[in-house]
Amino acid sequence: MINEYRELVKNANEINKKADHKVVVSRYLRGEKYESSEIKLLVIGRAINGWSNDFIVDNADELLSMWEKQERGELECLSKTRFLDKGKTPISLEETKGLEWVKTYIKSNKNYCRTETQSRFWSVVRATTEALYQNNLKKGEWTKHIAWTNLAKLAPASGGNPKGDNWRVQIELAPKILEKELKELEPTHILVIAKTSQQATPQEDSWIKPFYDVLNEYKEKNNIKVAYMCRPEFKGKKEYLNEVYNALGMDKK
Repeated sequence: MINEYRELVKNANEINKKADHKVVVSRYLRGEKYESSEIKLLVIGRAINGWSNDFIVDNADELLSMWEKQERGELECLSKTRFLDKGKTPISLEETKGLEWVKTYIKSNKNYCRTETQSRFWSVVRATTEALYQNNLKKGEWTKHIAWTNLAKLAPASGGNPKGDNWRVQIELAPKILEKELKELEPTHILVIAKTSQQATPQEDSWIKPFYDVLNEYKEKNNIKVAYMCRPEFKGKKEYLNEVYNALGMDKK
């Protein structure tokens, strides 16, 4: 994976030198109990949204090291810039470890904070995780048992999805990185929240299409379930979750 990230960081550096905007390169994150979990849910979004400029570095080894430190809860700079409480006070490193930050506060592009319960994306992920475990998880531990990544590995630091050159420079690299992420993470269930059209098949959807062969090959080889979903904001939560549960082979709730 390091070779793909070296090429991606090189491309990002070129953009950051020439463009009037900055881009951030991302890696997956795991909860601290994911590796030992019997059920391994991998959640895949489109791109990170407005993450800290602290991740803008010109060396792939340093970049991956920073993401590994974030996973272990050792990246103090990010707790001071990205994860804040309502009083604009940095939250503790323990609260940022792995995916614990999802349960606390997330600094948005508009400089206000929101909790997991106000995010439809993470609210769906929580409900799906608890359903997979048949509500047998310890209270508040759902984030410890999941992993999270994105289809696009390079995105604008100011927020939003990559377009134009930001998309072009990763269109060949991102699927290769996803393939290696799947081998490392070995998920038993995959929830992809990235489709642009409810009517389009995954093979036809503009966001999913470049990654479909990688995801489908892993699905067929490992005999697992993959749910391909649009963003959850435009459908009732119960109806949306029933579609997720059905795609992942669970009884509707």
